[in-house]
Amino acid sequence: MSQQHYIRLSEWAALLFPHERYSAATMGRWVKTRQINPPPVKVGGRWMVRTDAKFIGLSVAAEGPFSDPLVERIMSHGR
Repeated sequence: MSQQHYIRLSEWAALLFPHERYSAATMGRWVKTRQINPPPVKVGGRWMVRTDAKFIGLSVAAEGPFSDPLVERIMSHGR
């Protein structure tokens, strides 16, 4: 069984998008709306991401369900 390696969300984003800088709020939104697969985990107050994680964006992540009720409502078009 192979051991998974985790890095900070900010480090992962910098590796994946080397020419962009994203705020902590933007990266937090990616986590809440499940735009990263496999999902990050919270360790000691910081989001940690597997090094092999992929950014899947909203088109795939929009299928829910979501942990945040506001995000759920927004993604279901206010219903």
